[in-house]
Amino acid sequence: MLRSRYKSCFLRRLRALTCELPGARAGDVDSVHRLRVASRRLREALPAVGVGRTVQDDRLRRVQRQVRRLTRALGGVRELDVALGLLEGFASARPDLRADFEPLRQSIEVERTARRARMLGELERLDPAALSQRISQLVTETDTREHHALGRRRLADQLRARADRVRREIAAAGLVYAPYRLHPIRIAAKKMRYALELAREFHGVPTLALTRRVKRVQDLLGRLHDLEVLAGWLATMAALPAERRVPRTTLDPLFDADIVRLHAECLRHHLLLREVIDQCRARVQPALRRAAPGIPPKSTEGAEREKL
Repeated sequence: MLRSRYKSCFLRRLRALTCELPGARAGDVDSVHRLRVASRRLREALPAVGVGRTVQDDRLRRVQRQVRRLTRALGGVRELDVALGLLEGFASARPDLRADFEPLRQSIEVERTARRARMLGELERLDPAALSQRISQLVTETDTREHHALGRRRLADQLRARADRVRREIAAAGLVYAPYRLHPIRIAAKKMRYALELAREFHGVPTLALTRRVKRVQDLLGRLHDLEVLAGWLATMAALPAERRVPRTTLDPLFDADIVRLHAECLRHHLLLREVIDQCRARVQPALRRAAPGIPPKSTEGAEREKL
């Protein structure tokens, strides 16, 4: 049962990745988003096959680099897809300002086209069958009872590092709004949520309620970040020559009102994240460690250095 759970966890992540590739290559916005999420979940799970000494490190590192490149290539396009969707929502709500929105929309479209070309190049280089075969081989080599016991302890340390990072980012953000200051909390919370998912899927630790709480805060932080991206584009357009300039005095209030509201809401929801962190320390981490007595903790420094 234990070993089938380990394999099925990776198989689900691999299937999610390969199923979304055709739609992403065709430019489907939702497929790009789902493919990016699938790549992130796979990246968070991959360190599990590097626990112990049964796997050649260079093979695992090659797979991790490949999935990381995919995540980054998708991220740039996804960010602008969301910005264009938000912009269309604002334009629909204020049809009298649609002409003011148009230069901003055109500028974002140009950049999105360039990023999409880079994304398609990365997707073309990806051989999903070969990637699946490499990962399946690594998983098979590490599908042993001893490896699972060691992996539980490593995951407990990984989860502790993720939770500690969320706590640090919340403290660093403070209470006063500044653009992009809350975005590191979102990144850290996302990694903590994926680690909680692994605790449930790999080892049967009940964490579903905690992951749902984190997702709720993530959604708020994501909406705020998307508005910040749009406001950043507006600031760039305001610095252009007069014939291409977007009048900030007209559009700024539309973005600013939502940003102020969401910032206040995010601050209130930080309490939810602190509660999740406390539960990780009090319940989830001990549950993972209890099944792996006598195994020394492993450093998660390398995983924390991994860039998004």
